[in-house]
Amino acid sequence: MLPWKELISQLAHLSGLPALIGLVCTASVIAIARDWRFELWALLAQYILVGVLHLRMLPFELALVRVLAGVLVCPMLYWAARWVESERAHKAQIERQQLAEQGQVPLPPLPWPVRPTSGMFVLLAVLLLGMVLYSVSSSFPLPFIDADIAPACVWLALIGLFMLVLTSEPLPAGMGLLTMVSGFGLFFDVMGPGLVGIGVLSALDLIMGLSISYLAIVRDLTGEVL
Repeated sequence: MLPWKELISQLAHLSGLPALIGLVCTASVIAIARDWRFELWALLAQYILVGVLHLRMLPFELALVRVLAGVLVCPMLYWAARWVESERAHKAQIERQQLAEQGQVPLPPLPWPVRPTSGMFVLLAVLLLGMVLYSVSSSFPLPFIDADIAPACVWLALIGLFMLVLTSEPLPAGMGLLTMVSGFGLFFDVMGPGLVGIGVLSALDLIMGLSISYLAIVRDLTGEVL
């Protein structure tokens, strides 16, 4: 057996606990981090870890499709975020020059994306969601799915929903939506979706990535989301 095939075979039989620990860390970084670069790296790692869990329930080719769809979403968000950041820096530079000509002291630019809550509040909320995950997983396990994979579905859904409620900024809210859909995709695997079902979910990821990127740019240009 080729080395890479042997590695894939080992990953397919890997316990869900290491992947769950990794998903807890990546989703927490997405929710807590204030720098969009850290969030994007965490989102990329999250898609890879979810792909490892997909190997438990899907053939390698279908699991690879799910991973590639998620990996392709990350460059879309990266290019949109870089464009917005560069535009904001350019506008801030012009504003500082105008204020300096008027003899006024310019204020430091606000961080982007703007978060309406403090990092400590988000950290405490994520810890609370961790306790909710433990309670739900032990008292109300998901049906038809392995017991070591079910907590990952619940965790991704909880963090994704939390981020959607927390902010109206397209980029972090979009990452929350992608996280929630990743959890749904894991649970959807037990229904034997086949090539068509996996293709629909993968296309949905790509469409959401394009939509989030577009909304992030529109929000910066107009100050509102269409």
